[in-house]
Amino acid sequence: MKRKSLYFKEHPYCLYQSVENSPFPLPTNSQGLIGKKEYTKIKKENTFRILVLGASPIERLPPEFENIKKNPNFTFTHFLEKSLNNLKRIQDDNQTYEVLNLSSSGYTSYECLFSYICKGKNFNPDLIISYQGVNDVLWAIMTNEFKSDYSHARKNNFKQNECLINNIICALPDSKYIDFIERLLVKFKFKKPNGLIYSITKKNLKIDPHYNSKKLEPFVENIKILNNLSNLYSSKLLNLSFIWDKNSPPNPSHIYKQLENMKHKKIFKDHYNNYLIEINERLKNSEELNFLDLNQFEIKKNFFHDGVHFSLLGMKEIAKIVAEYIILNKTRLNN
Repeated sequence: MKRKSLYFKEHPYCLYQSVENSPFPLPTNSQGLIGKKEYTKIKKENTFRILVLGASPIERLPPEFENIKKNPNFTFTHFLEKSLNNLKRIQDDNQTYEVLNLSSSGYTSYECLFSYICKGKNFNPDLIISYQGVNDVLWAIMTNEFKSDYSHARKNNFKQNECLINNIICALPDSKYIDFIERLLVKFKFKKPNGLIYSITKKNLKIDPHYNSKKLEPFVENIKILNNLSNLYSSKLLNLSFIWDKNSPPNPSHIYKQLENMKHKKIFKDHYNNYLIEINERLKNSEELNFLDLNQFEIKKNFFHDGVHFSLLGMKEIAKIVAEYIILNKTRLNN
């Protein structure tokens, strides 16, 4: 069990962000960008730079059995960069493409927005790609006592979750036996949970049994603010529709204790799918937003390894689709 501080640190505005030079399985470079490839802060001449904002589906590497050699650059963004630089030869495009990954596990549209303001815009991207929505739904929209700033669900617990036993467990080598002991210690409340979500989420969240479309308004507004800011800094924003396996919803019963009940599982699955469908529809129907509907392509079940995070095949195939779209629409996305 690795210590959270190896991967994440508190931030006064973003709540938290990835640390610089973090190790596998969430590797970052010296600037805290996902992967180990380094990029200059100042964009080189004749370079088309893309910044990608999102959460764990963009941040994570493929499952371990698909990345036996632990390649730190097996992410959607690195495959997108490779696809773009391969396609440019066919299109007689003499620019070099860079794709920077500023995503982070657990990020909602609020953290992505502040991450762009505090850090992303300083890389002077020509294009920003947004792949968001799932964490807004999971950790804010689905919960009761909703507040538009998500303060009903979010809280900085980084310091509160630190304890001596946790530090000792984290210092031990990875082992299924150590993991088992840790689960027992958590169960009997001798130590606090180590996962990131416990450090950013309020306790005792409850599922709102009522579907309410108005809860989506803060998310859409955040995306529109990001769009306006990107225009202000001479960039364009491209929103990708969120894709997932509708038959394999997550089961965050460690946060929502109600999911141990079949009735609430059904409510959770229906609301989860319907909120994400409506998010895609709202972004698609907005006249002011650039939108690529990935659902118009054949999205196969094996593109995911758990219903929401991409498999290696999924990363490569989605990267090809997005790369082709960017190349064909580059003039519109660059003006």
